[in-house]
Amino acid sequence: QKQSVQQIGALILLIFAAVLLSIGEGSGKYSDGYNSDHVWFTGIIPVLVASVLSGLASSLCQWASQ
Repeated sequence: QKQSVQQIGALILLIFAAVLLSIGEGSGKYSDGYNSDHVWFTGIIPVLVASVLSGLASSLCQWASQ
């Protein structure tokens, strides 16, 4: 079953908010001198990869069970 346009839009907004929060935490007064590359490679990119792999695994499990 396909996702609705509203669900896809909500997911995009959720990802965008998570990225903004991650960038905001990395550039704040508690950043301890970390640069933006450090924030991307130790936070944002691994979370996005894990999310994609989780969705793929979920889709494959659902497909295999049908």
